[in-house]
Amino acid sequence: MGFKKQQRGANAPQKNFKIETLGLFTYDEHTLRREVIYATGLYTFILFWIVCLKFGNAEMLARNYKNLSELTLEERFLWDIVPFYTRQNHTLQWLEFFANSLIFAPFGVLLNYMFAKRNILRDFALCLGLSLCIEVFQLFTLLGGFATVDLIMNCLGYFVGLGIYYLIFKKRTMKICIWTCRVANFVFLVLFIYAFGTTLQNGELILAILKKQL
Repeated sequence: MGFKKQQRGANAPQKNFKIETLGLFTYDEHTLRREVIYATGLYTFILFWIVCLKFGNAEMLARNYKNLSELTLEERFLWDIVPFYTRQNHTLQWLEFFANSLIFAPFGVLLNYMFAKRNILRDFALCLGLSLCIEVFQLFTLLGGFATVDLIMNCLGYFVGLGIYYLIFKKRTMKICIWTCRVANFVFLVLFIYAFGTTLQNGELILAILKKQL
């Protein structure tokens, strides 16, 4: 009798025992949306680091500030106002244009999963707004110039990402999409740590530029 009681006591915890996985093996829209929000936040910072902080390159930041500080606000605004033309060398810089389009491509994929309902017009407006904010920020902080071609190529990049979504990810299972996003989050996190480190390293230089005291 005593053995039976001990046996029941040993089996009782097993009925209520659950392995806690912190949602690691949960595959639903809420989990996917959470992973996408993480990825979008990390990538937005990385994008800012690439475009505005020039990969954390102190020499490039200082040289860019020196060139732009010699111009008035109106001159900086008109510097690259004509699409697909640059004053620096009077040639089409196709490599830079191509890079500006690809850099916004991830948003064309991520924004399709961020909201409960997909809306291409809304997502395009978000990308356009983000690109415009970056250009205006560069214009007033002397971290870069305002270029209409960047707006055009960034918006084109969104549609490139949208095409990737429809060609590759739209028909994939929830499990594949979630794990793809988790791998992307791991890569973005590594880049974020590096980018954040270089930003702190050049913090005094960046603050001096923002205060126009360089």
